[in-house]
Amino acid sequence: MPGRDVVSGRGAFLEFLGLTLAAGTFALVVAHPEACEALVHTLAASTGRLTH
Repeated sequence: MPGRDVVSGRGAFLEFLGLTLAAGTFALVVAHPEACEALVHTLAASTGRLTH
């Protein structure tokens, strides 16, 4: 049926999960700014390992 979710309620749950993850990340960056720098460094190092 047009206009209906394939799985009812799943979209709302995924939206809630995404917003919770975003809010948690924002709180972590505000509380511990060095955590953001460490995360970027870890992601860059792991990406570098994948390319070699």
